[in-house]
Amino acid sequence: MYSLPLDTMKTILTILIATAVAPAQHTQDSEHGHSPRMYLLRVTGHPFQAEFEETVPSGRPNSSKMASRSSGKLYRDRYGSIRVERAIGGDSGQSVTIAQIQNVTSRKAVVLDLTHKLLLMDEQIPGEPAEAGERAWMFYEGLPTYTDEYKLIEGVRCRRIKMKTSPDGQPPDVGEVWWSEELRMVLIDTHVEHGRRVNWQVRRLQQLDPDPSLFEIPEDFRRLR
Repeated sequence: MYSLPLDTMKTILTILIATAVAPAQHTQDSEHGHSPRMYLLRVTGHPFQAEFEETVPSGRPNSSKMASRSSGKLYRDRYGSIRVERAIGGDSGQSVTIAQIQNVTSRKAVVLDLTHKLLLMDEQIPGEPAEAGERAWMFYEGLPTYTDEYKLIEGVRCRRIKMKTSPDGQPPDVGEVWWSEELRMVLIDTHVEHGRRVNWQVRRLQQLDPDPSLFEIPEDFRRLR
C-alpha cells in the first residue's frame, strides 16, 4: 500500500480539518468557533475558470525577506459545482497539489492528491445547497460596510466592501473585499492575518464552462486508507 511522507500527510490532514472543503477561501466558523461548516454553495448559470494568487509580506517591515506568493486554480460549472486546486508543502520541502471539489449534483465533497493520484476524502454533504453570498467567500468573520465604489476587475464590475471587527471600528479594520454581484464571488480579498496584510486575488478569469470531468473522481485514483 502506498503511504505519503509523514510531514506531507500532517499538512494535508491539517488542511482537511481546517477548511472542510471550502471554496478557495475558508467558510465561516461554526457557532462554537471550531472547524468551519461544510456547506454546499450553488451559483447557477455563471460558469468560469480562473487562477488565484495570494501574497503574504515578510514578518518584519524592514526585513530583507521577500513576500511569499502562492497560487492555484478555480473552476465553477453552470450547475454551481466548484473545484479549487492549490499546492501545499511539507517540512521536507516536497510539494503536493491538492484539488478540493464540491459537486452540487452528486452532493459530494471530494479531496484529491493530484501529485500521487490519491483520493483523500469522499463524503456526502448534508443539507440543502445554499446561495453563495459575499460572506461565504470571505476569509474571516466581520461586519461589512458597503461602499459606493465600483471598479472593473478581470472585466467584471465589482463593489468594494470594507470589513470591521466591531461597529465603531475598534479594533481597526480587518480588511476589504471586492465583490461581483454578477458572479456572486469575491475577486479581491485583503485582510490582516497574524499582523500581516494578506492579499488574495483572482487572475485570468474566463467565463466559460469547464470540462465536466474536473468535478468527478478520476478512475485511476486510488483511495488513501
